[in-house]
Amino acid sequence: MVGQSPTNFGLDQSRWTLKALREKIEAFKDYSLGGVWQVLKKIGVRHLRARQYVHSPDPAYQAKVEYLLQQIRSHNPGEQEIYFLDQLTVYLQPTIGYDWSPASQKQPLCRLGHYSNKTFRICGALNGLTGQTHYLIRHKIKVPTIIQFFEELTLKHPQKTIWVILDNWPVHFHPDVLAALAPQQSPFPIILPKSWQHLKPKAKFKGKNLPVQLLFLPTYASWLNPIEKMWRWLKQDLLHNHRLVDQWDALKIKVEQWFAQPGHQNQPLLQYVGLRALQSPFYRPFADASSNMSKNAF
Repeated sequence: MVGQSPTNFGLDQSRWTLKALREKIEAFKDYSLGGVWQVLKKIGVRHLRARQYVHSPDPAYQAKVEYLLQQIRSHNPGEQEIYFLDQLTVYLQPTIGYDWSPASQKQPLCRLGHYSNKTFRICGALNGLTGQTHYLIRHKIKVPTIIQFFEELTLKHPQKTIWVILDNWPVHFHPDVLAALAPQQSPFPIILPKSWQHLKPKAKFKGKNLPVQLLFLPTYASWLNPIEKMWRWLKQDLLHNHRLVDQWDALKIKVEQWFAQPGHQNQPLLQYVGLRALQSPFYRPFADASSNMSKNAF
């Protein structure tokens, strides 16, 4: 109740008060205001100063989740592949993580280098059927990079339709990207930034007709993309507290070697990120997020 506006309960005020709570909660009718305060304290409800925030909920959140579930359940392994795509920024300066340390030392040390920080970007995709990964490392991820990435996925899976589940970063649906793909089948409209709405795709990207279908996650729903856990594994293994602060090229090589390790491919990776082989089919993150579907539905 306190997470909602009092106006939802017929009160003409913007904030909750002890008096208002006593009025609207039947169990509080005979309590003094001090008694109401004591009960709230006991159950962990506090009177705190508000924090400003901006939130733009996706009105089609549940419908998009249901659509993704439908596509996953109805996929044909002989004709289709399912990939989860995302990007990660890697920094020359190490990110901070936990480590073991002698009791005499208050905390582990994470050494910084003397050079200014640098970054490179990884565009990666996790195959939800096999656990195989595909990635590109670039200084920046731009529209041509995304198109190249989709071209490489198409070469890996000839004669198949590739469903790519991804977030709403505008570059993913730039007019040039959409021009390079086969006509999209999603029932949800793609809303372009205003500066792109009259943008005509470049001729060199037209006619590629790449057999890629984009399945967009609801906005602000990164927890529905299991590749996020793959990034977590990479950070835990390599990027937190790393000691390559003065070896930029060596860091890139280490990242590429990490992807090549057998443990970061196939079933071990599927298990780590919470996916089983979708032949089952079972996709726990979507199942947990879908409030009106039980696991028995799979």
